Parts: sequence; C-alpha cells; structure tokens
Amino acid sequence: MARDREILSDKEMMRSVLDIVEYLTQSHITLTTYEGDNYVKLDAKNNFTMNIASPAVKNIDKYTAFAHECGHILGHSPIQIAQGLIKSWCTDADTFMARVRYEMYWNSFNILEDQRIEYIIGRIWRLNKQRFEKTRQKIGITMTTATNPVQELLSTRFYREDLVKSKRKKDIISAIKNVEGTGSRGALRILGIIKPILDEWFDEQKNMKDIKGLNNIDNPNTTSQTDMAEVLVSSSKIKETNKEELDEEIKKIQSEIDKSSDITEEKKDLEAQFESFEKKLAEIEKPQMRREFISIPRQGYAEKYQNYEHIEKSLKGLLRKINERYAEKIDYIGEEVDVETYVENKAQKKDVTRSMRNKKMDKGLSIVLAIDCSGSMTKYERINKAKSLVYTIYKAVENNPRVDVKAIMWASSARGKVGITEIDSIKSIDKIRIADGYVLTPTHLALEYSADALNKMKGRKKLLIMITDGIPEYKSNNFAIPLGNLIKMTKKSLQYARRLVPDVAVFLVGIQGNYRVTQPKKVMKDIFGNRVVVCNDMNSAVENVIKQMKQVIVRSLY
Repeated sequence: MARDREILSDKEMMRSVLDIVEYLTQSHITLTTYEGDNYVKLDAKNNFTMNIASPAVKNIDKYTAFAHECGHILGHSPIQIAQGLIKSWCTDADTFMARVRYEMYWNSFNILEDQRIEYIIGRIWRLNKQRFEKTRQKIGITMTTATNPVQELLSTRFYREDLVKSKRKKDIISAIKNVEGTGSRGALRILGIIKPILDEWFDEQKNMKDIKGLNNIDNPNTTSQTDMAEVLVSSSKIKETNKEELDEEIKKIQSEIDKSSDITEEKKDLEAQFESFEKKLAEIEKPQMRREFISIPRQGYAEKYQNYEHIEKSLKGLLRKINERYAEKIDYIGEEVDVETYVENKAQKKDVTRSMRNKKMDKGLSIVLAIDCSGSMTKYERINKAKSLVYTIYKAVENNPRVDVKAIMWASSARGKVGITEIDSIKSIDKIRIADGYVLTPTHLALEYSADALNKMKGRKKLLIMITDGIPEYKSNNFAIPLGNLIKMTKKSLQYARRLVPDVAVFLVGIQGNYRVTQPKKVMKDIFGNRVVVCNDMNSAVENVIKQMKQVIVRSLY
C-alpha cells in the first residue's frame, strides 16, 4: 500500500527513522533538505547534521541517499582516526606528492567505508540492500575506464569488474568483498592490507613523473558517491583534549596492520554491534507490542476532594434532556410507514415490511475521563482537583441511566508496566490517588486503553477526555524511549483511538513558569493539534472540561 504523503511526508518519515538511529547511537541528529549534496556533518559537540539533497543527486534517489548517510552514523565511520592514520603514511618531501598520495589513500578508504556501511544498513533494514544494489548498477553503467587503483575499487563496487584490467584485480575484488561484515575499523584494516599495491602504483607514476595520471585519481562520474567523507573531513574538529587518545588509537591500528592481515576480530566487532542494536530495537518495540497493563488498588493516603455544586447543577439540567430524548429508527413495527425507505426496499427487492418509523429511547452518552496520575500531578493539588471534578460529574449523573461515566487513572513504572485503576462509581472515588513507583506518563498507551474501554460502553455518543500535566514520558526495562519516538507512537495511538471514538479532547495543565511554557505546549500541539486545550492550572482545566462536555451533550441532542 502506497504511503499517503499528505499524512506522512518524506521528511517526517526520515525524521521517524532518525529518531531510532538517535536512540541506537545515543546521538543528536538534525535533518535538512537543502539543494546540493547528500552528507553528514559532525560538529565539535558530537552532534550530527544530515542533509538529503532536494532535488535528488543524479542517479541516487533520496531514500537510498538517506539510508547511506544513516549507515555512516550507525556504522561509526572512524573519520578522525582515518585522517590521522593516512596523514602518517604521507611522508613525501614533495608537498604535491604528499597531497596526491593522501588523496589516493583517502578516496580508497572512502570507497571501502561506503561498501562497509551499506552492508550494515542492508542487514538492519533489508529493503535498502536492494536499493543500494540497484543504485550501484545504475552508476556502474556510466563508467567507462579504470586506469588507477581508486577507479578500480569504484568499478568493483559498482559491479564493473570487467573494467579492471591490471594485475591488481584479485586484490581489489577481495578488498571490496572482505570489508563487508566488519566493524568500525574494518575499512582501515582493509586499506592497510591493500596499501602495498597502492604504493606500488603510486611510485610507478611518480618515477615516470606522470602528473596527469596522478591528478586523475578521482573519478568524476562518481563524485556523488564520494562526497560524504569529504564533508565530514572539512567539518570535523579534533579537540585538543582528545589528541593524545586519538594518537594512541592510530598507533594501535597501525600495529594491528603491521602484525597481521587477519580481520576476524573486526567481523566479531560488527556482530557484537548488531547484537546491541537488536536489544535496543527490541526495547523500542516492546511498549507498543506488549501493552502490559496492571490493575493497581491505589491504597494509602486519600487525597481530599469537594463537590463543585454550581457545576453539578448546570450539568444536571442538560443531562436530563438526554434522559428524555428519543431516537427514530426504521423497524418492522412502528407508528407509520417511512415512504422513502419503503420505495427503496421495493426497488431493491428487499423486505418491505421493514419500513416502519419507530421511536425508541436514545442510548445516551458515555464519557471516559483518563487522568494522568504520574508523580508531577501531586503539585498544586492537581490530583485533588481532578478527584473533585470526577466526584462532581458522578453526582451530576446520579439516577440518569442514559449517561455512563468511567474514570481511568494511569501512569507507568520505569520497567514499562502501566498501572491502571478504573473508577466505575462514586463509591470508588477514593481510589483516585498517586501510586508509589508509577511516576511516568505513557500517553500513547493511556489513549489506547481508554479508547478501548469507552468503545465497550453503551452510549450512542461517546467522549474521551484526557487530563495530563506533561508530555509523553515512558521507559521500558529502565531504558528511556526517546521523545521523538514517543511523539510518533502517540500520534499512531491517537489515530487508533479516533477510529473508535471520534470525540477526543486533551487538557494540558500547569504550563506556567520555566521550560513548561514552551516544550509541552509545542509537543502536545504537534501530537493532538486543535484537540489539545492548554490550561494554566487545574481550576482552568475543570472549567474547560465541563465546557467540552456541555458542547458534546448539546450536539447529541440535535
């Protein structure tokens, strides 16, 4: 089924994937879509900026480019270490020769690193393996010659081994093949293995003084596939405090290259990384798939509450009209024939006896109040006032069989368990309280649970009211789910809830002061749009909840 871009744009889809990449790598990634090249930049604070070119670079569609750039982040491309190691190999007295030698090593590393990280992404998200292969074949068709080791590596990477005519062919093909499935230092280790054949070619050109051959070390047809590392080089800043540590790492890799060409350990490193990824991905999936709800008694100190008598009185008058309302229905028995239905049944050869107008008592109204009982709701007596609101509504609907009310208390633990307490009558009002150990705000799961509960209630008209004082916050097995992921999950839960219950209203309470003025309001507006009502305090929330209820009651009467 094709994705509806009006619901989920390309950039939003990419952002949702980057939320997962951020979680797996514990990093921050900013996504841009400027014209030009596809690249990833790393700043001095180890924050990434990823640009996916719009319009797309020739021969590389944006999804392939996006997956490729994700690979450099997930694969921990060792840019700074590669810079230092390659620089240590360039000891030519002639600065021009040193620069060209550096370009040869660097471009070779970049090709090997691209092959390595595409293998990683292909294993994590398998559809991308096909995308990468298709793109490589497309670029390979445009290639015509391979006159130096860099072009030979590119030709092999792009399925054009037929262009490799030199004695280096076997080593070049092995390098591209063996770099797949290696860890973060795999491309450097393979580069060290093929360094002698690179040096041999370079020295031949140098001795022949073939300046033209040395200058042709890049392949202009594939610039778009070698941009990424170049951008990283220009933007990476090696902090002085890390220089000694970096030098030690470079010496260690050089020692490993000198000692052995065995890359078994690099293969093991990648498998360990995949194992870590799989565990973290499982943690992301668990909350949505498991939905572990636990009914908790909420015993202990009972919060104070009061009856808002003026609210009770105004609600009773409206609710009485629902109690008196009849709904018209087409049936076999009734007061008179519905002519339009009779004609339609006759024309369609249906049972014409089912054409009578019959008035039956309306099934009325069902309301669920889903109240956040996380730790922060103890502030400013929010939970007490929420309890007073529920008590007042129950008093207003007493002796009204056509209005059904349920309150659901919700919060979650750091292990991911969602503590639920259902209040079915005024007798259970003392259960509205904060429970020890349940301090987080799993908005996405509360929405789904509340919608399911409301869907089972008898009223023809249904209203889901959620009261919360913060943004979604959830942990699974003590792992904090990133906010970006929670926003996407809550949007998905809202779609699910609205399929069952069209009328959903969310009341965000207590945003005055410090950061709460901006972040919760922005996040909740992003998730719920016009369905969220921002309230300075719980008194304002009570007024707005009653206002929303009255609007729904009035709509149900007409």
